[in-house]
Amino acid sequence: MLIAPLASTPIPKRALVGATLGLIASVTFGTGADATVPPLVAGAPTHRTVPSDASAPADAAPRKSVNCWKMATVRKCVMAMLAPAAGTHGVYLQRIGGPVLAADNASFAFEPASSIKAVIALYAITQVEKGRLSLGGSVPKIDGSGGTADCPPSTFAGTEPLGTAIQQMMEVSDNNRTEELMRYFGVGRLNALAASLGMRHTMFRTSPEAPGFNVIGCLAYGYNPLPGSVDGNTMSLEDAARLWAAVTRLPAPYADAFYELSAGRDMFNSQGYDFTGVWPVMETIAREEAPPGLSPTQVGHFIDHMTVSVKGGSYDVVDCAPSCEQATWWVFAGNAEIPSCRGATMMLTQYTWGYFVNDAVAAGKTNPDDTVAGRVFLGARGQLLAAPIEEGLAHWWACAPQHAAALSMSARALSTGANVDIGTTLATLTDTDKTDIAPDLEGLIDWGDGSTRSDATVSGDDGRFTVQGWHTYLAKGVYIARVSITDVESGASATIKVKLKVT
Repeated sequence: MLIAPLASTPIPKRALVGATLGLIASVTFGTGADATVPPLVAGAPTHRTVPSDASAPADAAPRKSVNCWKMATVRKCVMAMLAPAAGTHGVYLQRIGGPVLAADNASFAFEPASSIKAVIALYAITQVEKGRLSLGGSVPKIDGSGGTADCPPSTFAGTEPLGTAIQQMMEVSDNNRTEELMRYFGVGRLNALAASLGMRHTMFRTSPEAPGFNVIGCLAYGYNPLPGSVDGNTMSLEDAARLWAAVTRLPAPYADAFYELSAGRDMFNSQGYDFTGVWPVMETIAREEAPPGLSPTQVGHFIDHMTVSVKGGSYDVVDCAPSCEQATWWVFAGNAEIPSCRGATMMLTQYTWGYFVNDAVAAGKTNPDDTVAGRVFLGARGQLLAAPIEEGLAHWWACAPQHAAALSMSARALSTGANVDIGTTLATLTDTDKTDIAPDLEGLIDWGDGSTRSDATVSGDDGRFTVQGWHTYLAKGVYIARVSITDVESGASATIKVKLKVT
């Protein structure tokens, strides 16, 4: 289903109304940083639109009384949490490769805002996996001098590595990077990828006007008085599940690279925060749902064996003629891995999940987080995973790790071109704790050329991992890279030097 534009006074597709009218102090399009706008005042312009993907307030951590911990009722529980929001809302939870555990309005084609950017990232990673592109290879860069959150400009200024563009698009939802990648790949190829995955409700809306598609972060339609869609793109929760399941099927290290470049636990490990806020909520839920017999150490081990990767999006549009009404759109979608015990054997189960609130209209608020829809959406964050977390914790005592890890690494000299590709193994890591998962192992690479250290991509299981990274050297020569890995659970670490001959 595609959302048809409402009949209204045309507004230029390239115009972000809020920015044009000068009402936006700062906005972040992605999920995480607060969107801040001045208060609505008498005499303010009639319309504004703010792409905002904002984070929850500091006091929005879940309380045990609202944790949706029963699998049989998780759909009903989360839908009840979303019920106070106006508009349409839905939920979806599936065990990857297994049954759908919760679904409501799963095929509804909603306005995905930034969550559809995961399609772009998956296309890019598949091209890297096929050897057609390199994460260190250059792509034309949009001039970001006007900021990253609003309607992107049409001008280019130099180039940047493909991996940087993907990371900025996925972690902090940079709209400039999104448009440059859409123009670089072509929207036809992105729509073809979605179709090939069976994402029958997903479409990037094309346009006869330059650049040939409706730009994310730009208002594509006018008011009547409020639009039913901001950019005309569509997606459904069923489609999001197919997309995120496809990520899990990527071979190592490409799936791990996708997670490394996305928001979620990997971002929290490397940068100290998760732009979406989902990972800290999962930690809170695990601590609240832990059975009384589990020690704090055992609960900590459980948390260390969970992981999540997520892309979210939101829009808000305000119409103040005659009184301020606000329409908001919200969505989170991603995948997660939850541990459990089968006897004394640890099992890791992957889930894909998502939920949305679409076109919720209510009284205007300065910050869209403060709308009813915003509060209930952010309050429901992580709750679809509360039931799998509770199931995993129920018998965790039977297989919780009993010892600290010790790490060791080996490496050999490498010959490479200027672009070190993510498929190049820099080192092999041995971990004595065979229950550790890749997100337990945080890595950094000093490339030996004076550049800023970058995150390593760690792939593997059962105590044996490979360490990859991507980088572009500016000159030929011999470089000594330094690879460091730390186990975030035990604090154990290992470092090795790698000789790289760049030809």
